[in-house]
Amino acid sequence: MNEQQIWERIAAVLIEEQKKPFGWWYTSFVNGVFLGGCIVEAQGPATALRQTHKLGINPGGETMTWEIVPDRVPPETYRNRLLTKAQIVEAFPGLAV
Repeated sequence: MNEQQIWERIAAVLIEEQKKPFGWWYTSFVNGVFLGGCIVEAQGPATALRQTHKLGINPGGETMTWEIVPDRVPPETYRNRLLTKAQIVEAFPGLAV
């Protein structure tokens, strides 16, 4: 896949995700070492990643994103900011990080 095809695919995914309802998404960032994680409101993994850029909380690196089930969404104090490993453990009790 060339660069143009990658950007076209990203655009297509964003269009599809924007048809979905909003939910809370967790994204972790790694570049050989853990760089942090964040919890943002989005419509899917691509819109979650875009939101981290808009908020200025994306430190770069590789990402992994998943939707947080509604009854496990952490309090507002943990949302929309870059979290340390310790803060993620606090936000998600019982989660192996």
